[in-house]
Order: sequence, then structure tokens, then C-alpha cells
Amino acid sequence: RGAPAAGSPDETAAGAGAAGSSSRSGGRVERTPRAEAQLADAGAAGQPAGGQDRDAAASVSGASVSGGATAAAPGADRVIHSGLELAFRVNPPDAFVLLDGAVIGKAQEWSGQKGGRSFTLPGTGSHVVKIKRQGMKDYRITVEASDARGITPVMVNLQPLPAAQIDTSDLQTVRVREAIALRVQPDVNAVVLVDGIAAGPVKKFAGRFGHGDEWLSLPPGTHRVTLVAPGYGRRDLAVEITPGAEKERQKIDIQLSPAAGSQ
Repeated sequence: RGAPAAGSPDETAAGAGAAGSSSRSGGRVERTPRAEAQLADAGAAGQPAGGQDRDAAASVSGASVSGGATAAAPGADRVIHSGLELAFRVNPPDAFVLLDGAVIGKAQEWSGQKGGRSFTLPGTGSHVVKIKRQGMKDYRITVEASDARGITPVMVNLQPLPAAQIDTSDLQTVRVREAIALRVQPDVNAVVLVDGIAAGPVKKFAGRFGHGDEWLSLPPGTHRVTLVAPGYGRRDLAVEITPGAEKERQKIDIQLSPAAGSQ
């Protein structure tokens, strides 16, 4: 166990004046540019926590939570009664965890398993935990913490958003004048979709030198480009085709992560 990761200004806006703290000693969470950049990379920045929280209960169906769960309080998907020690067992494990509006890090950092630390709440009472990841439905939990001993596991399975429901403002955005090429790691048989419609295998859009036909040309406007591969989580990004872009074409490196339960 150790000091938590930092939070981003966008997310801490909703938690200003709230706990926003949580190290093993109950110290304050320090908010650094590194954590803000991490959250932005995850597609999680862009909206204050409060707006999405109000919609979370309606939008998250099929997610599961354990750890002394009872009926959900208004505005939350679940209520958990716990001690001060929490272990986040989340699928996907790289989802971000927010406590009272402040980012404390990724779930895998606070899993209590395989070298991961358990997370110590800053004090007893009510806390709001939100789990979020790009392309997944947010999950919000009210934690009623006591000074009871032991570690309470918080098990959450985030559910993917349908492609049509993903807000491109939350995605990594690439701006070009004409086309993009895609390089995917690991080298798997991924398929590219544009605005939900299959465009072909990713290798068709590798952008190799001297192969002008290996580019994904798109009409003007903003498009959702999705990569899917068996056994891997879907990856979405926004591509804006605009005459004012600095580059005519751009190659984009994409790292796919194994889907939950595939390992």
C-alpha cells in the first residue's frame, strides 16, 4: 500500500470540499498533471463527475458489485457497507477509480492481489466511488465505511457501451485533412469499423510506403473509428477530417488490451 495516484481538475470539480484524500495515513490526494494526462488518455476526461453520476444508475445494467452490497441509494448503482480497507477487483482492471470526485488511480493498483495494495479510506462515513473507463458504462457506488477491521472486496464488471452511444468528445481525437493509417499491437486480425459500419481488416489500412491505397480515407466531419478483434477489448477513437488540420495524413499506433476473462 502506498500513496494514491493523482486526480484531474475536471473530475475533482465535483468533489471539491469532499474527501478527495486517501493514502494509508489518510493524507490528501495530490493532483498532478501526470494523473490528469492519464485520465485524458483513458478517455475519461471531458465532463465533471456530477453530470455523468446522475445518469449512471440508468445507464449501467448488468454490472455486478460485491462487498456487503445493499439496496442502492439515490444516484448510486450500489451501496456497500465496509471497513476502511477496500480492494478493487474490476474488469477491465485498467479502469480508473475516483473517490469523492478525485482520481486515486487504476483499479489494478488497488486490487490487494498479486502485489497490488488495498486502499485505505481517509475516514469513516459516506464516500462516493466511481469506476470508469473509455467505451464502458460508468459505475457509481456509495460506500458507508465504519472502523471495522478487514479488507472489503469491491467487485465490478463494467459493461461496454454500444458504439453508437460513445460520445466522441470523450475519445482520443485525431485531426487530419484526408486519411489515417492504423498500426495495431499485438499483431492480431483486427477489423476496422467507421461509424459502426465494417470497413475491412486493419491490415488493409497499414499505410505502407508506396502503397497509397493502404489509407483509410474519410469524408469531412468527425467519425468514430473502432477496432475489434477476438479476445481483445474494443478500441474507439475519433477522427476529424477538416481542411484546417496540420497534417494531410497520419499513422496511428493502437495498443489493444485483452478482454476481461480472456486470459
